[in-house]
Amino acid sequence: MPAPEHTLSIKMHDPSEHHAAAHRLFAAAVRRTADQRARVERLRLGGLATQRSEQVLNLFERTLAIMEDHRAKLDEEMTQWRTRGQRRQQRGRGFS
Repeated sequence: MPAPEHTLSIKMHDPSEHHAAAHRLFAAAVRRTADQRARVERLRLGGLATQRSEQVLNLFERTLAIMEDHRAKLDEEMTQWRTRGQRRQQRGRGFS
């Protein structure tokens, strides 16, 4: 019986979907934050209490800042990933 053939199959992770999802979630968070900001303003203009709505807005804004930092890191990672891919393609074509 012949020895089993051993091949190494490595599936490279494509971070582009994670990157795209992060951008979609960030855009949704921006919209929700803007909606909450508008809600606070409507309450204020109506002479109603805004304390709780402002607390929620503050949480949204803090979360948005964290998401923005994460998105920036993902942008850097995507740039590095694409650069590595371009280098691999160039090496495959005989470029150094």
